[in-house]
Amino acid sequence: MTVKITGMNELNNYIKDVKKFLKAPTKFFARASQIGQANVLQHFRNEQGPSGKWQGLSATTIAMRTKGKGKRKSKGILQDNGDLKRSISGEYSRNSARIGSAGVGSSYSRIHNFGGMAGRGKKVKIPKREFLWFDKNSYGQMENAMVSLLEKA
Repeated sequence: MTVKITGMNELNNYIKDVKKFLKAPTKFFARASQIGQANVLQHFRNEQGPSGKWQGLSATTIAMRTKGKGKRKSKGILQDNGDLKRSISGEYSRNSARIGSAGVGSSYSRIHNFGGMAGRGKKVKIPKREFLWFDKNSYGQMENAMVSLLEKA
């Protein structure tokens, strides 16, 4: 009895391509960084975290934004002057992709993302309004980017 296996050349070529991709995955991490940053910025537009809409602005915050020194154009949550949203950035390297908050606005990103006590004497309660997270769609886009790059390898 003779067994003939076909398609081994194609399989070997595919394995070589995957190895080549895995040695230099920078293109994937660059694309993942772009996808992740766009997704986080979408959370600002939707004013939504992984468990639903963000808690609305307090009456005190609304009052501060509508009069005197605190008068602002934006009525959006976490968008008083735009510093926090503008601080969202993506970075990538040969080994990883990172999305985070850097520069002006980054100093208060943690308290807004996780919530907690803030202000002088930590007397002001800031509600948790998660913005640094990825939704299922962005994970799907990252997976598609990986597949597409593997196919092109």
